[in-house]
Amino acid sequence: MGEASITAATDIVEALISISDNCIWATELAFLGGARRIDFFTLQPTASQQFRTSAYEIKVSRADFRRDSREKQDHALRWSDRFWYVTPTGLIATSEAPEWAGLMEWD
Repeated sequence: MGEASITAATDIVEALISISDNCIWATELAFLGGARRIDFFTLQPTASQQFRTSAYEIKVSRADFRRDSREKQDHALRWSDRFWYVTPTGLIATSEAPEWAGLMEWD
């Protein structure tokens, strides 16, 4: 990953942290004994569900997004109520996000 991509990913993580003040959160959360990782994960107490979990996969290049798949994200999908791709603005179109994922954009 190039320096610009690392900076963009770091900026996105910082933005996710800034909106997660009512959550327990982790970065680079390991699943399956460390075989898979999710970029950002939150656990939020809610009155109706006790807890809501969200997984966030940061993508800063189209090539990285195209390499992703449901199979690669299966670990995150099993442990989260919601799954989000988080990208710089305009990196992917809403229509490109799979039906099992949401899309958040950061500028």
